[in-house]
Amino acid sequence: MALSSGSGAASQPPASTEGYGLHRPERLWPVSPEPGPIQLEAPPANTAKAAGGALSTLLPLVGSLSMIAFAFIIHSLIYLIVIGVMVVAMVGAGLGTQLTQVRAQRRRWKGIDQRYRAHLATCRAEAVHAAEVQRAGLEGLYPGNDRLVSLALYTEGTWERRRSDEDFAAVRLGLGAVSAVRPVVVSQPGGAIAEPDAELASLADALVTETARIDKAPVVVPLGRLGTVAVVGDAGVARDLVGAWVASLAAFHAPGELRVAGLVPDDAISDWDWAKWLPHCRDPLGGDGFGRASRALTTDLDAFAGQVSSIARPRMEQLRRAAESSLGAPVAISAEHVVLIIDGWAPDAPVAGIRDLDALMANAASLGVTVVVMVASGEDVPTTCGARVELAPSGLASYLESGPGARVETAVTADRIDQEVAIDLARGFLPCTWPTGA
Repeated sequence: MALSSGSGAASQPPASTEGYGLHRPERLWPVSPEPGPIQLEAPPANTAKAAGGALSTLLPLVGSLSMIAFAFIIHSLIYLIVIGVMVVAMVGAGLGTQLTQVRAQRRRWKGIDQRYRAHLATCRAEAVHAAEVQRAGLEGLYPGNDRLVSLALYTEGTWERRRSDEDFAAVRLGLGAVSAVRPVVVSQPGGAIAEPDAELASLADALVTETARIDKAPVVVPLGRLGTVAVVGDAGVARDLVGAWVASLAAFHAPGELRVAGLVPDDAISDWDWAKWLPHCRDPLGGDGFGRASRALTTDLDAFAGQVSSIARPRMEQLRRAAESSLGAPVAISAEHVVLIIDGWAPDAPVAGIRDLDALMANAASLGVTVVVMVASGEDVPTTCGARVELAPSGLASYLESGPGARVETAVTADRIDQEVAIDLARGFLPCTWPTGA
């Protein structure tokens, strides 16, 4: 069965459903910092510590001991006095010269130290500014639930992402630490290698570590290129996260370019009921009108199996024919991107026996499909997954892509759908129509 409409006032459509056309202007991208590291000069060596050592200070005195010894040997008081005056003069001159050099070295080092600390402050300020710009850009592209409705429905952000955009079908996992595009890195010192000053080296290392990541920034998951994604954890927490993904996808992607379908259990109808208002969740083969249309997000296993076949078979045939005629060139599916949600996947569940589903999951990325499977345990994750999200009961999430050198994100505060926001967003799209060729 399709998701029921319920009996509350929030489930009723707006009074007018005549629709209005939506024009998408040229997309305006947020300002982003120029990528590339900020070069920090290597910490200098402290030459003042090497100057004025005890040995160099005592050398004049050691050299004068032989003259004093000779004066005692010849038993000459006058010679002893003369030698004593000479020794005192030599030692005094040596100590004075040494003291002058030490003071000069210390003054020189103080200037170097101050200039390097100012250099550290300049690099830090530049990195902080770049981080603020980067965070603001990410928040503009991937807002939280509290800003989703205002950005999507009351600005020119509605359905702004096109198939050619690099962030098409990308969603926000939550807030966490992301790699900075303008981190501070230490330049390699030129010339002879010298031991850097320990304190300045520690400050430089701390700055490099501090600016490498940006805290509390949107962590992005590129759903469009991952194929099959597993969300592992408590069913309620997983529905909150995937629901937030669906709301974001609907806000920034047109229903003619991205469609949402899926299978949900009967006990989760209330969690997904808001999605029935989304134009992205209408089965293209289900007829017209809100009452007659069969929703693509359903609790009916047979209806879902029919959707899987209607998605997989034509696309696999299109891919096969295109591959035969393209002579190895990359092939793109000429159809809207489909996000297929399976709420309650398990290898032994009835849904796993659906014909064409295994082939669809294995080839989802090349077929223009993203399959999101929600599983209770990591043992149930399909082997064909391109990435997995692990959800802790605390709401923290980790993200791992498959393959060598895979991307890993940890300690991310996972997004959660707000039902009131979701309903406002979904119902706000009801009057919209998607013009052909838009």
